[in-house]
Amino acid sequence: MSEKKDSHPHDTGYRLLLSYWEIVQQLVEGYVDEDWAKKLDFENSERMDGTFILKDFQKKETDVLYKVKMLGEDGQSSEEEIYLYLLIEHQSSVDYTLPFRILVYLTRIWTHIFDNTDQKEREKKSFRFPPVFPLVLYNGEREWTAASSMADIVSHGETLIASS
Repeated sequence: MSEKKDSHPHDTGYRLLLSYWEIVQQLVEGYVDEDWAKKLDFENSERMDGTFILKDFQKKETDVLYKVKMLGEDGQSSEEEIYLYLLIEHQSSVDYTLPFRILVYLTRIWTHIFDNTDQKEREKKSFRFPPVFPLVLYNGEREWTAASSMADIVSHGETLIASS
């Protein structure tokens, strides 16, 4: 993970807006229709510093990563957590490489988590990486028509990726 230097005129504004967990909560509640999204404890979320964007794309993208606790059955914050990866596309055209870049960013996030987890903990059989949910915000005028999953850009991906 590297430090983020705002390289696009809108970066500062987007990063400022997304520094408020309330804004991120509204974003997730407005666009993510999944049961787990209703169990996020945004009040106990933590915004992570730095960026996972590749240098070639720093003029086209801004990213923000949050670590969010999940609410337990009792409505209280649990130890289970999810990472929300917000990626803002600063381009007016659809980029068909996005699913692959998301995969690279997810791998970079998990590598960061691995590197910052105690060696004894990560060598346990029970060690699991936390889920990372990528949410892409595209501000172009044209409708987004690129694939939305890796299975869509891999030959026979619907069979091979789903069966792994």
